Amino acid sequence: MYLSREELQTRFMALDRRMTGLRNAKTADTALWQAMQEELLEPSMSVAPADRTWWWLQLCALLEHHELSAEPMWLG
Repeated sequence: MYLSREELQTRFMALDRRMTGLRNAKTADTALWQAMQEELLEPSMSVAPADRTWWWLQLCALLEHHELSAEPMWLG
């Protein structure tokens, strides 16, 4: 079952608040990447094919907003 853009946006907003809290607590980038992984790296089946480009653009914007545009620790 696909999530609507509204549901996906709600998840992005919740993640943004969580990451802002982590940043304010001077948390290491690895913990921020962990938060991203926990919240967003679920099966791609939840994002409709027509929404995938939009979803990736939202993710990239969130990464940049939290200054996480470098390669994540969990990919290396």
